[in-house]
Amino acid sequence: MSKSNNCVSKGFAVIVSAVLLVASCAFSAWIVSGPDPTQTAADNAKQAITKYADSTVRLNADYTDNIFKKAQSASMMFTGKNDDGQLEQIASAVGAETVYVTNEKGKIIEVYPSDSKEKGKTIKGDKELGQFNRLLRGISVKSISDPVKNEDDTYSVKAGVMRSDAEGVVIVGITDESYAEAAGVNTADLCGANTAVEKDGAIISTNISGASEKSSIKDLTGSDSDSGKMTADGKDYNYRVVKAEDYTVLAATPSQGFIMDNKLVSVIVVNVVLILIGACLFVVGSKKK
Repeated sequence: MSKSNNCVSKGFAVIVSAVLLVASCAFSAWIVSGPDPTQTAADNAKQAITKYADSTVRLNADYTDNIFKKAQSASMMFTGKNDDGQLEQIASAVGAETVYVTNEKGKIIEVYPSDSKEKGKTIKGDKELGQFNRLLRGISVKSISDPVKNEDDTYSVKAGVMRSDAEGVVIVGITDESYAEAAGVNTADLCGANTAVEKDGAIISTNISGASEKSSIKDLTGSDSDSGKMTADGKDYNYRVVKAEDYTVLAATPSQGFIMDNKLVSVIVVNVVLILIGACLFVVGSKKK
């Protein structure tokens, strides 16, 4: 081969190597510069749960006020005797399942439903009604029990206020879904798709398929790590865990394959391959005579 052809071969090898170098740099920039979708999801989830946490005091206050209004209405409607099914009418009007009326000593003198075995009992020391004895002792003028979640996702609560017609207490038992917002049942939807919200070590809300049967985020991920990979309902996810106020939130995104899930490794492998190709072309071009 002539000297001029040799120079052309070397020149071609140099050009190809340069093109491969540019391609390597472009690939690296494309991979590295792209936003991490899991981190973005985690940031959005943290912002949403923080906003919700700031509103929980108001949500709980609104719920409590609404329940007390119903109890107060029941007290004002009761005229002293359960004539003509008055308590049934009161229960229907305020949306209560049960209504208890006591005398000044805490003895239940009227009750709805009328076939309840509670009539004639004293609320002092009772497992469910004992807390309302404080009203008779003048410690408080109203009291509410902690809402209890039922299997159908409703909540049961009891609230007591002083009688309006005489000394004693009126207690109403109410079951509905109104406490769900204050309890954080729908917080996962606020935080975005594929999220799980944990409070006091237990998942209170999730919209990840197959995750509702898990007791905690650690149980869901199988790890104490704040980031990594997990599988739920047969699907692979990347996840990040963030904390805000009293809540811990897991944000997950579906796995996008090896290249996008392992950016650093992908960049190194592709660059090594391109460098080897360029080096081989340069060597081959240099040996040609």
